[in-house]
Amino acid sequence: MAAAAAAASASSGGGGGGGGAAASGHVSVATAGMPKGYAPRGGAVAVGVTWHGGPAVVVQGGADRTGEHYADACLYEPGGSRARRLEADAGDVALPLCGGHTAVTLPPCPSADGAAATATSSSGRTRIVLFGGINFVDEAVYDEVFEVSLAEPSGGGGGGGGGGKKGKAKDGDAIPMSVRRPRVEGEAPLGRTGHAMVSLPLAPAPTSPCSEGGGESPSAWAAALLFGGSSPSDGVMADLHVLYAFDKERDGSASPWYRWQGCGTTGAVPTGRELHALFCRPGTRRAGGCSSPALHAAGASPAGPHRLAVAAGGGDTAAAAAAADEEPDALVVVGGRAGDGSVLAEVAVLDLHTLTWAEPVPAPCPIAAAATGVSHGGRVAYLYGGWAGATELSGKLLRLDMREGGLDARRWAWTTISLSPRPLPPPRFAAAGCALPAAATPDDARLYVFGGMSAEEDLRDVLTITLPPLPPAAAH
Repeated sequence: MAAAAAAASASSGGGGGGGGAAASGHVSVATAGMPKGYAPRGGAVAVGVTWHGGPAVVVQGGADRTGEHYADACLYEPGGSRARRLEADAGDVALPLCGGHTAVTLPPCPSADGAAATATSSSGRTRIVLFGGINFVDEAVYDEVFEVSLAEPSGGGGGGGGGGKKGKAKDGDAIPMSVRRPRVEGEAPLGRTGHAMVSLPLAPAPTSPCSEGGGESPSAWAAALLFGGSSPSDGVMADLHVLYAFDKERDGSASPWYRWQGCGTTGAVPTGRELHALFCRPGTRRAGGCSSPALHAAGASPAGPHRLAVAAGGGDTAAAAAAADEEPDALVVVGGRAGDGSVLAEVAVLDLHTLTWAEPVPAPCPIAAAATGVSHGGRVAYLYGGWAGATELSGKLLRLDMREGGLDARRWAWTTISLSPRPLPPPRFAAAGCALPAAATPDDARLYVFGGMSAEEDLRDVLTITLPPLPPAAAH
């Protein structure tokens, strides 16, 4: 969205080249894939959810190049004739009219007794967290957290759009959603746009004494990590924040709430940027979630806010020892636009166990505002389209294979995927993307791309890209 001015005069050139062996994917275009009346736009968000027991995508918000901003949402089911609108419950708070915000689906929440995780929160609803965004007309940058939840319909075998209706809803039927502004503790990040967020589950942590009223302090079961972004008043940013998700109050009662923590990091901290891609490469996760001592220390619901940081030799030594033989989770930053307007061609990696940044390594080309998706449990990432700088838009599909090499980005494999049939859709940036499994095998996945901005116009199509299989990974 911050690059919208460049789009007006952009030529439809290709992006830079990628490395790796040749691979090919098939792209199909659905010009009527969105609901009737859905306006062409860029800057929307797209997140994967589970609906009727299968994968689906929620698309929300965005803006067009004339300055019109949107807050509407819809749900896209692969195989359906078109997406269906999501309608908020009566009395819900209104989502802001904005683009350039972020959304993440919270990972499955464990049951009350710590048994197997479910696809929804303990309240029985899939939860999506939204943060930030900008309205260029009002010159407003947002710093609020919104929670959107979808209730899986009752009535066995998949009901309609909610309310316990029997049978699957028709394509034109609206689906109920709930929108609320949840209780959020801690110091919120500055309002921003062009930032990125990812969510991850946290491994179970021992309970700790609670200084408020005795008892045990609840621990967070999931976290969303936010990096970078920009605002008209503060410019580009390079800060990192963690939003913790709790399902219990300190008195043990069930009530979802959140808490922000600022995150101090060491090492080669990346330069400030916006419009970058952000991925979470999962580590060993023997306990079913990220076991970072640093994230756990701050996710134990302290009595007061504190800044999350790890000093050399500090932290929870028992947790650090338990995690010593595990491959850490990592935060992966790709590309983006720097404060001087240049589009970056680099990959930066943060070790989430030590909160240490590695030296950035080159990416195959400059890239910003690309549509993204992941497969293979988060260890393979895809970037489609985007802005390559000046007036150059990309129509390429890049694959980043992170299955081998640990946290060493120099050992990860980049591939440019050749797309067919031709003519291909117009190059675009600021599109919303999400990868979903097409079958039980991880190699059968598809990347869904919604709208975006081409050099000539705002788009409302849905691209379905069938992704090619990966080469076998070496045995570890």
